[in-house]
Amino acid sequence: AWAYTAITPVSVVAGRTYMVGADLAGSGGSRRTGVSLPATYGSITIQNSCYSEGGGFPLTTCLAGWDSVLGQVDIEFVKTGGGVPTGIPTAIPTPVPTSIPTSIPAPGGPVISNIKVTYGKSSVSYLVSATVTYDTDIPADARIRYGFYANAYNLNIYKQESQTSHAIYIPALLANNTYHYSLESCAAGKCSKTQDLTLGTPSP
Repeated sequence: AWAYTAITPVSVVAGRTYMVGADLAGSGGSRRTGVSLPATYGSITIQNSCYSEGGGFPLTTCLAGWDSVLGQVDIEFVKTGGGVPTGIPTAIPTPVPTSIPTSIPAPGGPVISNIKVTYGKSSVSYLVSATVTYDTDIPADARIRYGFYANAYNLNIYKQESQTSHAIYIPALLANNTYHYSLESCAAGKCSKTQDLTLGTPSP
């Protein structure tokens, strides 16, 4: 039988984006269909539905625009009497351009080069889309891992392909924000990935 489990309250700030995850232990799962994401309920917007193969954290694959929500988490927001809880920043950091290095491949792995990021519109007013393109010296697949923190990526898009020119489309990113990301390509079981990179999203 399903049962609710309470969690320790955490402090949040209005206007910020948070990931909420539920680890459904054991067999089975929960899936709510007929949902078009992003979806807004009152003042709360659900941007993506995310999961991890085999369970556990971090949640590695997110499906923006999907028709389902995986798992079920009920959230109650309680106003704490004004002010901002200590230790939580109130401002979104200004994007800082960084140089984009070529990856150092594993022996026999693809060499990743010529990385470019372009931006586009999103169907949601405060979001933008992005397309990351890059080349590999041999035919390979393509993957981007990304999130708000360096080397702690909680989002993932994978393209099962075998080619030298790659383009990965990210449908929903917060405008005027900084994301960290890393690219990875594999060929014949040998993989190469970039070090931590950043992109700064423009205004919508």
